[in-house]
Amino acid sequence: MPGLIMLHLVDNDRLAVIHRDRPCVIAQDRVWFSVEISDHFAGSNTMSAFIHRGLPDLGLLILRVGIAGMMIFGHGWGKLVDFAARSGKFPDPFGIGSTASLALAVFGEVVCAALLAVGLFTRLAAVPFLITMLVAAFVIHGDDPFAKKELALLYALPALMLIATGPGGLSIDGWRKRG
Repeated sequence: MPGLIMLHLVDNDRLAVIHRDRPCVIAQDRVWFSVEISDHFAGSNTMSAFIHRGLPDLGLLILRVGIAGMMIFGHGWGKLVDFAARSGKFPDPFGIGSTASLALAVFGEVVCAALLAVGLFTRLAAVPFLITMLVAAFVIHGDDPFAKKELALLYALPALMLIATGPGGLSIDGWRKRG
């Protein structure tokens, strides 16, 4: 059950926890208010739990959903929808065939990106996503100027970060870990 934490505005930039599970009090010279905290922060008795755990989790959620959405709708979805038309002429950098190369790109850009968005098997899903972007940057655009490699590298960085950090608490992986 979510907890209720009472916070007291001490001055313009400091909050202090006063009591738990008590009604709000508004005094003339002080501002009091309550914040309902989700189960993710239950058991914590300070606002620092939100600052130290909640904001990074929120940041990772925004990163995951943002990067995955841009990848799926900006790059992967078109490949998936036009799979038959593209499969014969898609670049084949490793000699496995155009269709297999396109299937691997769609897997990295759609399936793995969707897993990243919801935070399911995040570290595992980030690996093919990262490999797809590194192949795009250094193999497909290997002879091109840096400006052509830049977008793939910008997609690779969050994937690398998610491999290192994991998805955060606001993810299916995070909920499975707590539950």
